[in-house]
Amino acid sequence: MKPIYFIILTILLYSCNGQKNTDSNNDSQVSKSNEGAYLYALDFETGKEIWKYKTDEVATGASSDLKSVYFGGGNSFYSVQKDNGELQWKVELDSRIGCTPISDSAYVYFFSENGIIYSYEKKTHKEVWSINTESSIINFSIGENSIYAPYKSKYLISINKETGIINWQFNSIKSPINKALEYQNKVIFSSDNNMMYCLNKNNGELLWEWDAKKTSPASPVLYDNKIYLGHLANHIFCINPDIGSIDWKYQTTGSVLSNPTIENSILYFGANNKTFIALSLKTDEIIWEYKTDYWIMSEAKIVDNRIYFGGAGGNIYCLNKTSGDLIWKYQTNGPLDITNPILIDGKVLYSGSKDGFKVMMEGNEYDMRTIYSN
Repeated sequence: MKPIYFIILTILLYSCNGQKNTDSNNDSQVSKSNEGAYLYALDFETGKEIWKYKTDEVATGASSDLKSVYFGGGNSFYSVQKDNGELQWKVELDSRIGCTPISDSAYVYFFSENGIIYSYEKKTHKEVWSINTESSIINFSIGENSIYAPYKSKYLISINKETGIINWQFNSIKSPINKALEYQNKVIFSSDNNMMYCLNKNNGELLWEWDAKKTSPASPVLYDNKIYLGHLANHIFCINPDIGSIDWKYQTTGSVLSNPTIENSILYFGANNKTFIALSLKTDEIIWEYKTDYWIMSEAKIVDNRIYFGGAGGNIYCLNKTSGDLIWKYQTNGPLDITNPILIDGKVLYSGSKDGFKVMMEGNEYDMRTIYSN
């Protein structure tokens, strides 16, 4: 039997009858829907809807295993069946669920916006441990044995993922802003003080640091034993993970706020100049470009000869990865900025903004880039 591939996305919906007002500072139209939000399943090949699950408010991205999809909406954490979207279980908290949850074979990890990280056992739906990070978490990540997260808005901490006990903490002056990358015996991450740090993953000791000159929300990506990082200053950097030196850099025509995706020495990325690019790492030449209507902050994902990404205007794009030709496009009514698709067994997970408002204005100048412009 041919496997069924489909795309799952959490996305904010805005009713045509939603409340509207004008922001005089940005001359923008702001609308908020009373309709709520949905978790969608879309056909992998056609982009057509298979099922959807309604929540009051979608606040996070989604993660998945073979049977379930996990995501946060408002003060609720949900587990739904991947095949039909039926609710399996949910947890009610006192605070909104924050960024995209992460999971392993037995547990799912998520955090609330009051700074608490939770570990829940998938089988029993019971809390295993929780820890108060006293920090507003933008991203957190999972390694072989540890969870990496901001702590007290100036530390990176390593947490034993089985017990919730802090292994070590590293003072990064300001809060870590992207997902820490675990590579061999190293942990690599960027901080809001413009620095990238490389630590010993066993004890948190500093191995090297690199001054990026400007804060960037993109997370480091590993390919062929090198680190690739998109940057606000119109560059993509390739960094030697052993010593922190720049091996290569490529100047772009726009800030790169998304994580690059690399396959077969081709680097795929989107930029805030409304362009999605396939770049050869062997020749430094652009293979193809695809123009969108809005800036691109989401990380692209590849399945077979197709590549998927989201744009801030609410579109999901499916392109031919060889030619860059559009295969299909799915229009949502919510912005798709900083959340990323996640592939699990040939299925793509995609989520929308955690913001309950959609802001549209001529020139598309009001966007998440302003957060990182200082």
